Amino acid sequence: MTTSTSISEQRSFNYEQRKPFFAELSKMRGGRIPIIFFNFDRASQPPNIPGIATMFASDTKEVLFRLLKEADAKKGIDLVLYTRGGDTNAVWPLVTLIREFDPTFQVLAPFRCHSSGTLLALGAHKILMTRMSELSPIDATTANQFNPREETNPGSPKGISVEDVRAFFELRKEYSQSSNVDYLELLTKTVHPLALGNVQRVYLLVQNLASSLLDSNGGKKKPPSELKKIVDKLASEFYSHVHAISRKEAKEILGDQVEYADSELEICLDRLLRAYELTFKIREQYILKQEIKNSPSLDVSYVGAVFESETRSYVFNTKGTWSQISKFPAGVQLNVPAGSTLPLIPGLPVDFHFEIQYQDWVHNQEGE
Repeated sequence: MTTSTSISEQRSFNYEQRKPFFAELSKMRGGRIPIIFFNFDRASQPPNIPGIATMFASDTKEVLFRLLKEADAKKGIDLVLYTRGGDTNAVWPLVTLIREFDPTFQVLAPFRCHSSGTLLALGAHKILMTRMSELSPIDATTANQFNPREETNPGSPKGISVEDVRAFFELRKEYSQSSNVDYLELLTKTVHPLALGNVQRVYLLVQNLASSLLDSNGGKKKPPSELKKIVDKLASEFYSHVHAISRKEAKEILGDQVEYADSELEICLDRLLRAYELTFKIREQYILKQEIKNSPSLDVSYVGAVFESETRSYVFNTKGTWSQISKFPAGVQLNVPAGSTLPLIPGLPVDFHFEIQYQDWVHNQEGE
């Protein structure tokens, strides 16, 4: 079996080689069916290359349905989740879908289960955490057409943290008694009023969603005051969206919903985590220049996420073409014949351009 091979001795595990890990986990969990969902968070240079890293999104619903439909859900569903977060609006549809198959499904967190991932976990009957597991605050960042623009990319809106805006108004309360400044007018000179309205709407969404998920996860019913205390803690009281909530903190906040993985389960989940890290090089920064070298263009295919079980595997695949051209100093022009491309000039910096040709969830052909 693959599980008998030392992780450090094997540098890649295709889907067939990962299956024994799933079987081992299922056996350890009394026959429950593991479904693995990993959003990869691989760093890249240049940053934010499409498809290298992915975020939690609603486009996973149909993929999840295919996996659940083929699973023996009566044995129970374990969602093994790794994500840095993503679309808040995707959480409720995925939770309600899983509950159609197993109303008391459980989430297993081998490591990072952040932001929207934490929200999803609130809807699980149990959250099993290892010593390395992390939840995170659930304060949202929102971006719409009314937000200020990014300086480096004017086509993209800046994200506005809901809690940053709330903190601004808390600051206003503290100083407004001794100041003639109209803080609301000051803020709306920088941020469009409709962007601020969207911030308030998202704040209410997160509060309502978190309360509803906690109230319907199959655990012991909590009074509204206790639900509010939990939600306020996760949404507002850490003061940093990147705070890593350990299993001890999580248990203090969520009580019996959080369980500590025993040593055997922790080892199993860590082996599974390492298999993905090694196979998809999650911990290795992807440096485009090392791939494209001095070629004017390069066709690439990236895998940014995996959703799989013992019966089927899907990957989020991005295919496209990179091109690179030299950046000439200001005032320098080069005459290039019509139909020709600018040559790469040794010693000059380059501009990269990526044209996506295809991006979607596909049936995994890995290892075939």
